[in-house]
Amino acid sequence: MSDRVALSTVPAPVSRRRLNPRAGLRIFHLTGQQCVIGWVEGQRSFRAGVLDVGTGELLGAAPIIGDLTGFLADERVLWLLTSFGLQEIDRESFGIRRSLKSGLPKYASRLLPVAPHHALVVAKYSQSHPVIDLRTMSITGRVRIPEPSIAMPASGATVLLSLRYGVRRALRPE
Repeated sequence: MSDRVALSTVPAPVSRRRLNPRAGLRIFHLTGQQCVIGWVEGQRSFRAGVLDVGTGELLGAAPIIGDLTGFLADERVLWLLTSFGLQEIDRESFGIRRSLKSGLPKYASRLLPVAPHHALVVAKYSQSHPVIDLRTMSITGRVRIPEPSIAMPASGATVLLSLRYGVRRALRPE
């Protein structure tokens, strides 16, 4: 058995001449061979899409407001967290359906699912994070825990772990 891995080139969804290398690409695993990819064209033209890494085909793309930092998805919708706020994208048309900016932290870094149809917007170095109802795209509360790393289900609750600070917090449904 060889310890080498053969790599193949996965085409970026935009030509290298238009891609802003200083802004870089953001890639998150979606499902199977699909990933959510965010990139910047030119100076401030932000885009996000779904890329099939097996074929290199871009399955859909949307202009977004701000740099992609995290996402959640279901069969119909992508919720994209950007440096602007939270944007709901229809997976069929790749159009922005709704946006939420007010009340979100300035340096939001990721979304953690904490209950059915609810997500925690995590901000770097923050002690308090908003909980978003994804059905209404509104803030329903706040959770105090320093920069949670992961959310996991555990005996009727969701447990938030902050690996950086060594803190554990259980969230129970109300």
